[in-house]
Amino acid sequence: MYRPDLINAPRAKSTIPWTVRLAVVALILLAGLIVWATDRILLNRFLETTRAEEATRLAIYTGDLESEMRQLKVVPHLLSRDPLLGQALKYDDHSQSSQRLIEFREEMSAERLLLVDSQGQIMASTDPQDLGEQRRNAPYVIVAMRSNQTMYSAQQSAHDEAEFYFSRRVTYENDPVGAVAVQVNLARIFRKWSNLDSALALIDRDGTVMIATEPRWNGLTLQRVQSGALAEPPQRLGIRMPLSDAAARAVEQGENVIEMTSDPFFEDWRLVSFTTVDDARARVNVVLAAEVTIFAVVLAVLFMAISRKADRRSANLARESDRLRSLNSRLQAEIAERERAERELQEAEQSLAQSSKMAALGEMATAVSHELNQPLAAMKTYLAGARLLMMRDRQNDALQSFDRMNELIDRMGKIARQLKAHARREEDGLSKVDLVQCLNTVIEMMAKDIERSAVNFTHTVPSDPLPVLAVAIRVEQVIVNLLRNAIDATVDQDHPTVHVHLAHVPDGGARLTVADNGHGIADMEALFEPFYTTKAAGDGLGLGLAISSGIIKSYGGRLTARNRERGGAIFTLDLPPVDDAGHVTDGALPREPSVMG
Repeated sequence: MYRPDLINAPRAKSTIPWTVRLAVVALILLAGLIVWATDRILLNRFLETTRAEEATRLAIYTGDLESEMRQLKVVPHLLSRDPLLGQALKYDDHSQSSQRLIEFREEMSAERLLLVDSQGQIMASTDPQDLGEQRRNAPYVIVAMRSNQTMYSAQQSAHDEAEFYFSRRVTYENDPVGAVAVQVNLARIFRKWSNLDSALALIDRDGTVMIATEPRWNGLTLQRVQSGALAEPPQRLGIRMPLSDAAARAVEQGENVIEMTSDPFFEDWRLVSFTTVDDARARVNVVLAAEVTIFAVVLAVLFMAISRKADRRSANLARESDRLRSLNSRLQAEIAERERAERELQEAEQSLAQSSKMAALGEMATAVSHELNQPLAAMKTYLAGARLLMMRDRQNDALQSFDRMNELIDRMGKIARQLKAHARREEDGLSKVDLVQCLNTVIEMMAKDIERSAVNFTHTVPSDPLPVLAVAIRVEQVIVNLLRNAIDATVDQDHPTVHVHLAHVPDGGARLTVADNGHGIADMEALFEPFYTTKAAGDGLGLGLAISSGIIKSYGGRLTARNRERGGAIFTLDLPPVDDAGHVTDGALPREPSVMG
């Protein structure tokens, strides 16, 4: 609540001298300058140390890799001079070839040894699954058959991984008879390096990543890796990645990293390492945290001295507090006034609701009076006639009058039952009900009524059960009501027709439609209102559709209606699906543009 007197209340003036304020500002500026200078100096020093350490490690990695490649490059030369392998290729006798290759592999760290004939077919291998495969177009076969030297080649495997081979042509008795290939297991080396603090990548002379500790880089150019095209969202707070993975993600996201490149070695390859600056940053942050802590202690002491002067303002604050309490009391009074007004409004709303109930009761009483007066007047007439007939000894005619009075009494009882059904609430327990069985029961029960009405009645039902969660007798009551209304609506037609269709709904649930070619629905707005009827006086109270709509709503369904384009009306009953455990599922009822009950 806006209070001008509170906004304009006098405030206590600050008693802190300007010299003290200036000293605090100068101290804060000095602390910021010292922290900034410390950050720059220490970060550069730690980064230089990290670069030196990374350069040393990179030289060691490069030496290991170059030594591995040069050692394996000699193997094809030795195998090509083996007379057993040359003779096997010459005379196509490979009973001992694979065993010979296995013995060679046990003495070295090669991934796989292959012996290929002049047609490119694998005749021997350290992996039995390779035997018989055709490798005529493999790069290591093509380059070996064209040269007398040991050749290097690389290719992509079926799993998009790089494979590296040394191969050499095999000559026996001066005839080229095939080739021998040695697969280099660079992946083993890089898997060993994947636990390091750095991300490593082997780059060829074209700048393409041949193999890296981050498998996603394989086959891509280093420029594409650093362009941010592979960048992923940052890791969630609290989840720490391994340092090598952190370095790889930093490269992909274009963050600041330490990049070191070795000199060209085998086949002009270069080994590139990437190291994050997080370690150097963490070491700097420790020093900065210590500095900030010292300055915070100094400021705390200063503010503690200043806070003592705040005690002098306590009297002013106490007076201000008294004024606020006074304003709060006035505000509480206004709140109480508003609550009283709200209670009066609720009482007025309750009175209005009671008036509405009385109006509805008066409307119902008028309808009941109108419906019951006619049978009572007719009974009085029949009773007088029966008395006169008894006096004239016409027993049979008097009995007919009594029969008519009995019919009128039944009609009055039916009116009372309709009123009772409209007024009562659903109290029966719900259970899993087969809608197909309910419809068949109603059709069998109304068979004679359908036959007497001479209506052309057809119906279609699914072959499988259609379960819904309801009370069987109440659902049957609704179906009976819809069928009776459809039959009554076609009494004036030359060819009365009623069709009932029951089916599954694609989105779940069940749908029952009752269509007729009667006179249609004149007032859609009042169709499902109580006491609305198009029948003649004495034929009904107009409660059937209102009761049916209430029953279906209590089961989570709906009852709708619309007029047909060629005359007549269609009533649609939708019920939600039910699972095997007897519970209504989350399937939505289908939408239908119609008047809804």
